[in-house]
Amino acid sequence: MEAVCGHCEESVTITPAGDDDWKWVGADGSSVGTNYPAGYDSPTFWKDLAERDIAAYSMLNAMDQLCMTGWTHQHYPKSGSRAPFLGIVEECCELPMRLAPRGWVCRGKCGSVIEIGVARETAKAA
Repeated sequence: MEAVCGHCEESVTITPAGDDDWKWVGADGSSVGTNYPAGYDSPTFWKDLAERDIAAYSMLNAMDQLCMTGWTHQHYPKSGSRAPFLGIVEECCELPMRLAPRGWVCRGKCGSVIEIGVARETAKAA
């Protein structure tokens, strides 16, 4: 399923992130998008900033090393940019089940899992 990232407008695709979750990835396969300021990739970016404003340099350098600059983001779908799921949603424990990469997972206490493509009756009999 494809969508558009709500932050950077890049085309993103949903892909499994382990057995129980999903993540949105860009064309490069990364779930992290970047929006660095102009000139950031210049070899003299930090040197020039330090010469102009040492306080700004110190603050940004520390924030960059702690990944707190806001120059990166997790891809997520822009509202309304992806098609809704139109299939049948399985139910268990009187609740709709959650679709995970390994199958439909019960949101209730039983924790049962129905593999994708296995009929409900077959799963109950197992």
